[in-house]
Amino acid sequence: MGGNGVNVTYRSFEMVRATKGLLISCDPTVKTIILQMDEERGNKLIVHDLDDDHVMIDRDMLDEVRARVEKQMEENTYNLQDRPDDGEKKRNGRFGTPGA
Repeated sequence: MGGNGVNVTYRSFEMVRATKGLLISCDPTVKTIILQMDEERGNKLIVHDLDDDHVMIDRDMLDEVRARVEKQMEENTYNLQDRPDDGEKKRNGRFGTPGA
């Protein structure tokens, strides 16, 4: 209270900033790919790194992110159709080399 019985309250207000972006919900593997892309582009891809499973990216980069993630996942996914059949294993040895 002030000396004349007047109660003075001070409040500080901050302006809220809105940022356009896309919220991506993903597992840590996909997030790692997105973080690598962000580093390669001089930290211009990620708008906000929210937590382990969520990141907000520049909406104009969605197609590029989607393509890169799909490519990386295809390269690092084991496909049963690519596995040699039993006859080929017997001919080529256990690890695919003749006579091994």
